[in-house]
Amino acid sequence: MIHFFEDIPLGYQSEVGRWQLTPEEVVNFAKQWDPQPFHVDKAAAEESVFGGMVASSLHIFAICTRLFFDHEDQIQTMAMLGKDKVRFSQPARANDLLIYNTTCTKHPLGSSTRLDFRACKVYTQLIGVDIRSNTSMWDFRRTVGGLLATAKNLRRSNR
Repeated sequence: MIHFFEDIPLGYQSEVGRWQLTPEEVVNFAKQWDPQPFHVDKAAAEESVFGGMVASSLHIFAICTRLFFDHEDQIQTMAMLGKDKVRFSQPARANDLLIYNTTCTKHPLGSSTRLDFRACKVYTQLIGVDIRSNTSMWDFRRTVGGLLATAKNLRRSNR
């Protein structure tokens, strides 16, 4: 189901998706984008502070982006405006199952100059590695009906 800004209520919660990490995937991603020894070499990873192979934070963000894109709710975003207070309380291990959840915590946030831009803040959590982002802001594309209603309300308030 497709969701536009007007469809996202305060308190909206969803499991965005799940991803099973594999050692091969961790190594292949890291070889190209973050070739630290604890990402690409099992023996070196076992001797590292992590005590085993872990996924790159870049890899985790890429997985979250993919899961959001594939999410069955099909939230129509134009852009992610930012992530605040991202915390990695433990590393993603090479065989972890990641579960991505989101909750809308503030709605709406508008723009005084662009009627077609609205945003809401969401709390995101990636279970399995306990990655939390206290507030993530997403910019939602509005439906034509919602845009017209906003324009009418602005005209009334300017009289």
